[in-house]
Amino acid sequence: MKNVTIALDDEVYELAAARAAEKNTSVSSLIASLIRQMEGKRPLSPEEFQRSLEREEELRKRIVGISAKDNLSRDELHRRR
Repeated sequence: MKNVTIALDDEVYELAAARAAEKNTSVSSLIASLIRQMEGKRPLSPEEFQRSLEREEELRKRIVGISAKDNLSRDELHRRR
């Protein structure tokens, strides 16, 4: 384990300390957890983005029988029973 020193303004530190207290953990553990979560949230490569668009198109083609005209009107939606 490495010790790292970071600088946070007072407001950010107070927010981090409060959130850590809510989770019954330390600020250090909270920050480590946030960094681990960011690992999986990298931007998509152009190839990955293209594949996701193609997948979306495939899925949209499989959705049948749903039409906006079939939705309830605002009045029907909010009618009290």
